[in-house]
Amino acid sequence: MQKKLGRNDLCWCGSGKKYKKCHLDRECQETIKPWQASEEFRNAFTAPKCCSPNSFKNKCSGMIVKAHTVPKSSSLKAIARNGHVLGLKLSLENVRKHEGKLKPELIGINKASTFSGFCKIHDNSIFAPIEKQEFSASPEHCFLLAYRAFSKECYAKSAMANLSELRKSLDKGKPMERQMYIQSTAFLMDIGIMAAVRDNEYHKNIFDSCLENNDYSLVRALIFELDAPPPIMMSGTVSPDFNFHGDNIQDLMELDKIQDIISLTSFFDGCKGRIIFSWLENSHQSCKTLLESLLNKPEHELIKYIVQYMFSTFENIFIDPAWWDDLQKVTKDKIIDMMADNVSLDSDPSGMDISSAYLDITFPKITSIQSVNWSPPKTP
Repeated sequence: MQKKLGRNDLCWCGSGKKYKKCHLDRECQETIKPWQASEEFRNAFTAPKCCSPNSFKNKCSGMIVKAHTVPKSSSLKAIARNGHVLGLKLSLENVRKHEGKLKPELIGINKASTFSGFCKIHDNSIFAPIEKQEFSASPEHCFLLAYRAFSKECYAKSAMANLSELRKSLDKGKPMERQMYIQSTAFLMDIGIMAAVRDNEYHKNIFDSCLENNDYSLVRALIFELDAPPPIMMSGTVSPDFNFHGDNIQDLMELDKIQDIISLTSFFDGCKGRIIFSWLENSHQSCKTLLESLLNKPEHELIKYIVQYMFSTFENIFIDPAWWDDLQKVTKDKIIDMMADNVSLDSDPSGMDISSAYLDITFPKITSIQSVNWSPPKTP
């Protein structure tokens, strides 16, 4: 600061409040207790909300359920050991405990992959075609996988937005230099989250319209069929920024631009394993570029690229404990590093983790590859 602020001047932090009502004597204020921050974090990520289209809201049951993004009965049970799978426990306590480098921990399959994002009626009715029918490579089934993954992403970004005041309050009791760092970090994070929420609102309008009209012609998908349950089950949505050659395909720092998104789901339908990339037509350019670069890789290495993409890009991921135990330590360490970079706020974006196949893993064999509503070019 170049001059001393008066008590009635606007605070330097940009809150719009007077200095005396904001950061005056901030260093003397009581610090936020870790348990208080953790409680606010948990409350934000468990807040009940039905993510169904607004036109469906008049039929909401009011009873919000713990909706599974990865089916429990067919998928998680297939890779569970004593009713547990491995996954990341994303909490402030865990982040502090492991200094940002989270390790997969055992999670009961009743809790794994759940979020409080749908009422009982809409969780049952919307996803019945993929929960109660045999999976088919139909546009409707691919759409519903994407819709569920996207709903989880919307819920998470909304929770992050609601933690804005907590992030800004973490400088209480800290010296001025630390206050300025915390406020600048919170400011930049808020800008990114606000842009993501805006993008999600744009995409949600299109998703909801498809669902309301039972029109799935806008969905695109690439389906990998496996000869056994994949030892990694997941469901997530992301804005792809690098392709599998390491080339930038979207600049996520262009905050004034709506970013393309893609969903990835891996599961077991009781007969075959599936790994499915799905997206809508409005995101086709980036998603096409991403997946054409994947299909350009040697066929025997495709699964390594996909697994590396999972670990380096998504958090809602669950692992077969037996598969994990069989990995060499060096491979486990690489995976943990990838997941740490994924959740870190300090890591620079990079395509390094998906531009070469370097994980030493065993995985079910890909038996077929099928596209839905688009035709990738034939590889040499």
